[in-house]
Parts: sequence; structure tokens; C-alpha cells
Amino acid sequence: RAIYRHFRVWPYFHHFVTHHKADAAAQARLLKMLIDTAYNQNTFIDSDHLTDLDTLFDTVKTRVGQLIVLLTRDTLKRPWCAGEIATAYKCKLEVLVMGGPCFCAPTEDELGAQLNTYIDMSGVQLSKYGVHLSDIREAYHWMLSEDVPSLALCADEAPRVRLEQAVACLKNHSVFPTTSSVNISDMRVMATNSSGTRTPKDWHDNLKRSGLVVLSADPSDDEAGAAAGIIIVKLKAKLVHMGSGLHMLHEGVYEEPADQRRLIELSRALVVLLTVRTLSSKPQLHAIIDGMSAKETGSRLVVI
Repeated sequence: RAIYRHFRVWPYFHHFVTHHKADAAAQARLLKMLIDTAYNQNTFIDSDHLTDLDTLFDTVKTRVGQLIVLLTRDTLKRPWCAGEIATAYKCKLEVLVMGGPCFCAPTEDELGAQLNTYIDMSGVQLSKYGVHLSDIREAYHWMLSEDVPSLALCADEAPRVRLEQAVACLKNHSVFPTTSSVNISDMRVMATNSSGTRTPKDWHDNLKRSGLVVLSADPSDDEAGAAAGIIIVKLKAKLVHMGSGLHMLHEGVYEEPADQRRLIELSRALVVLLTVRTLSSKPQLHAIIDGMSAKETGSRLVVI
């Protein structure tokens, strides 16, 4: 064991999350945090660990145990994502696919003659890293087949909830990080029926509590919801230690307007996550109005 540790490349990452930054930077980070917490392991995301693009594919080859492909709208159109997937395929690395609600699989034509235009290769030459279109085509066909375990993330749930459900699903199936024997259809059923969804009892229990920190994020923006999830992960333990707690608005169907006003009035703080569509998001505007109204009536609420 000592000899193995001496020659083992370091740092070693149990998982590597392939994702499109513009669509899923916060979702990838939240997924990393949830996985690392659940399994006490180390997950690579490029914003944390990548210092030199020239070493990216070598990292996939030699320092990663499993590639997790987080599929959003344009993941497979990004050249670096394509290179990561092709490298994992050529190295026979274990791969797990998580399909987001906005992902649409490429057509046969796009995987065929149109692949060179389907992938945006502007300013990128993957061939100098030993990755060619034929490698990507073969890797994509393989990754999108039933030979590779996949998990369809539930479109009806908030981003934080669906990622929590996904990690819980994998853990409950005991297929993570080893996924070779996964039944794909069973995983999908599990992901859409996880116990991660908040229930009416949770909502009404919080109405009886005072001193909560309440978060509001645009429910139509997956990245905003994931960013709120990151805040929750980072603050939850500290707030529990203080005798407080967290409540995320706009994640369920149980929130009546009067109940939301009451919850905000009783809270320690209302945190409004400002993103691109906040000022046109009716749920967030209602939360802001409720917060300012509570302050005008003498509440000690802090609006952030």
C-alpha cells in the first residue's frame, strides 16, 4: 500500500463533472458539494482545479475515477466537453450521465456529417490533444446508448431538489461510484420519486417557527436555484448551531400568499438572490414586497 501511495498521481479525483459553464456552473458546483458531502470524496470542477487547459485531458486520463456528464442545452456542443467525453471513452473510464430538463439529444445527422458544425470549434484545435471528430462521434453514440448508466433529472422539481434527489437516488441504489450494474429505468423512477421534495407538513412546521432565514431565487432560472442551494449548504449548519434554520421559497406548490407573508414577518432575514430575471419574476417580486411591508410594520426582519 505504501508503494502504491508513493507512485499514485496526486491530487486524485473520485469524480469529474463535465458541464457547460454558461448553463450549469452553479449546478455543477452544487452537485460537487452534495457528492463530496454524501461520500466524503473529492470531485473535480474546472473552476476550482483547472490551472492549465493543456493538462485537462491528462487529468481525465490519469487522475479521475468517474466522469459525470451533466447534460444541459449546449453541453455536447462545447469542444472541451466533447474532448473530456471522448478522452473518457478512449480510456474506458467509468461514465455516468445526468440529463437535465433542457437537454435535447443530437440527431443522427448532427452526430454524422454535421458534427463539425454541431460542435462549436471556434478557436479550438482538439486534434493537437489527440482528440478527433471520429473519436467524439463514437464517444457520443456510446454515451447516449443504454450501455452507459443515465439519470434523468426531474423537470418538475427545483434545481436544488432535483440534484439532492439524484445524489440520494445513487446512494440508495448503492451504485455510486461503481455504476456498471445500474438499471437505467429503475434509476429514473427513483429520481422522480425521491423523498427530497418538501411536503405540506414541512411548510406548516416552518410557519410555527420564528427567526428563520428565508431565501428567494427565481424559480424559472436553474442557475439561480442552484446558487441558492449552494448558499443553503454553506449556511445550514451554522444557522442550526445558532438555533435558527433556512427556508427556500418558491420550491413547492404549498405556499399560499398569506402564509408566505406570515413566514417572512416571523423571519430573521429575507435573502433575495438577484439574477437576470428577478425584476420580472412574480414570485420574487411578491417576496420583496412582503419583506418591505414587514419592515414597515415594525418587524425586525433584515432584507438582504
